Amino acid sequence: MNQRYQHIRDQLHAFNAQGPVSERNKLSSRIMFEHVVRGLIDEMGGLAQDGPFNAAWMTFCQENLVAEKRIATDDRTDAYERGRADAMRSLGIAPALPFGTLKPHRFDPTRPDKGVILVGQGNGRDTASSDVDVILARQQALTPTPAVHSTGLSNVSTVGPTDHNGAACDVFVQPPAASSPKKDDVKRLSDFLEEYLAGRLRVNGDDRARSEIGPIVTFAIALIGDKRPRDYDRDDFSKLNAEIPRIPTPKNIPAHVGRTLYARYRYGIDNPDAKLVTAAVGTIKKNYHAGLDRFFNWLHKQRLIDVVPVLDETTPQNRAALPRDSFEDDEILKLVSLPLFTGCHSRKRCWTEGRYLIQGSVYWQYLILLLTGMRTGEVGPLKVDDLIVSHGFACFDLRPFDARKGRVTLAELRTLKTSASARVVPIHPLLVELGLLDHRDEMARHGVARLFPDCEPYKKPDGQLRWSQEMTKSWQYVKRRFNVANRQDVTLYSTRHTMADMIDQLKLSARTRDRVLGHANSETSAGNYGRNGLLSADEFKEFSGITSPLIEGMREILVPRKQDADAGRLILLRPTRPLTRAPGKKKAD
Repeated sequence: MNQRYQHIRDQLHAFNAQGPVSERNKLSSRIMFEHVVRGLIDEMGGLAQDGPFNAAWMTFCQENLVAEKRIATDDRTDAYERGRADAMRSLGIAPALPFGTLKPHRFDPTRPDKGVILVGQGNGRDTASSDVDVILARQQALTPTPAVHSTGLSNVSTVGPTDHNGAACDVFVQPPAASSPKKDDVKRLSDFLEEYLAGRLRVNGDDRARSEIGPIVTFAIALIGDKRPRDYDRDDFSKLNAEIPRIPTPKNIPAHVGRTLYARYRYGIDNPDAKLVTAAVGTIKKNYHAGLDRFFNWLHKQRLIDVVPVLDETTPQNRAALPRDSFEDDEILKLVSLPLFTGCHSRKRCWTEGRYLIQGSVYWQYLILLLTGMRTGEVGPLKVDDLIVSHGFACFDLRPFDARKGRVTLAELRTLKTSASARVVPIHPLLVELGLLDHRDEMARHGVARLFPDCEPYKKPDGQLRWSQEMTKSWQYVKRRFNVANRQDVTLYSTRHTMADMIDQLKLSARTRDRVLGHANSETSAGNYGRNGLLSADEFKEFSGITSPLIEGMREILVPRKQDADAGRLILLRPTRPLTRAPGKKKAD
């Protein structure tokens, strides 16, 4: 396969080196070769990520399209000249060209009106779904621009009509009126950006696309100009591809410069000696490249551009992704030994020693993250009804909705990171020992719908709710003040790696591991089937029995403090509403 790939790629480069195509037989060979390349793409897959291959493939397809239009124009010109010559001969006027100079083309099944390749190129998968699509696409691509051909003669008809006496008469052919441009023909890229964002707002119910995609498209407009989509050329996209990696992070950039991507980019260009921080490769690929790809693919689907540009450049100066590591046992034991878990001063000063055991959202979220491996944004929005019992074991039901109760509206669905995030997560017995089920029952008695009602989400400017904000800020504070983990590769997300390590020690199947952690099953499509994310009774038993020196160490620290609260030696509090703070005041310790 690698040899065939190399051979086809070499042929593409050879075709591209030939320059403009004006002969029909050469075009026929090129169109036939398109099918060969498409076959390779279907067999290998993944070629959409091969930048050099896609660049050669798009160049090849673009020249084929231009050649089709060029040859079609020649066909129309030939036909016009033949008709003109016939008319002149009928009037006894010698034609400008000897008869027979323009020879008819023999029938060729790969001529533009017989082909099966659509206008777009992309990664080579844009073939027509039916003959009707072929015809419509070809007609649109090959529609001629009205032109007035001068005969060079006065008072002579080009078709030779006569009056009622048989004398030749003049015929005035009215040139076609210039049609008013279509609405889309005058729109600039910024206009289509607003149209795209408005559409995503209707679909998502919030303005997330404006914050996720808007900034990088706005950067592109500032860099290569606000043109009509079809007016951008290869040089524009090459410049965009080369300059994206030069966008720095906001660190060390003065506030007066502004926070837009282009303002940061210009500041870096104008101040080469400034100590700026380059963007990470992950940011470039997952945010910048992916955002532009989504927008340009939308333009392509709207038939506003013919080719989706390949944007994939990074530089050696861009920072590599920082792999996350698991927590060390002593780091976790140091965390759960802090006053929040052993007795604190108050809700406002939960990290200062005192006589209150406050089992609120921060207390439970830390422990749930450590003992279930759930994502930081999955714990805050949990509802009382999400804590269920299956096969006799407590678990969190993270499926979008309870299908047993029937259909729900899209607005009622649980927001999930990915489709694989829908799952049922076993609850470790240590959480039950610490009173999680009692906490659920008390929230139900208070008529509270959410399991942790004191967790207040951060509402982003685009309308999205960020449930992980509280825990992210808490972890940054704890990590800095108490020096719990001073390693750069440890974040709150490392709790998932810690649980993954515990699961691996059980030597369970990869499918079971993926189901618990909410990962897409990587082995087989069989991961899509089964009991809607439920684990088997044996799997629940295995997970509920997870034990290790770390968990025993946590139990020795946490359970006695809960027993102190039950005995009245500590005052147990279970908050039912967010903590009220004075405006402008920061959270106390």
